[in-house]
Order: sequence, then C-alpha cells, then structure tokens
Amino acid sequence: MYRLSEFFDPILMESSVDTGLEVRTLVRIFRNRGVRSVLDIACGTGRHAISLVEKGYEVTGIDYSPSQIKVAREKNKGHEKQT
Repeated sequence: MYRLSEFFDPILMESSVDTGLEVRTLVRIFRNRGVRSVLDIACGTGRHAISLVEKGYEVTGIDYSPSQIKVAREKNKGHEKQT
C-alpha cells in the first residue's frame, strides 16, 4: 500500500509552492509579534516546522497521518533540541 508521505515532498518540489517564501513571511510575522514557540498543526512532512527550527524557533508539529510524522522525524534528525 502506498502512503501519500512517500510522494508528498517530491510533488511539492515540482509544484509552484515556495516554502522559502512562506517561511520568510512567517518569520516576519512572528518577529513582529515576539513569537518564539510555534505549534504546527497538520505539519505533514515538516517542511515549515524544520525550516523554523533552523531559524531558532521552538516548534512542535502534529499531524493526523502517522506516515507523515515518520517522514518529518526522519527529516528532523540532527535538529532535535538537546536537554
């Protein structure tokens, strides 16, 4: 059985979606409001969440799809907060 998570990122890479622009817009909005912690609901494979972590935000991502979360966790390796 195929899961959307296997195709999600490749499809987005071929689309007109500009994740970088979206993240830059979020950062500008967050900076203007003093936001440092983000809850990414329906985070999918983590394309926004991981970019925001790289920019210093504390991000929690949730998604209904276990396979999407699995991909997000794999992509997030090395970005986990050390406590």
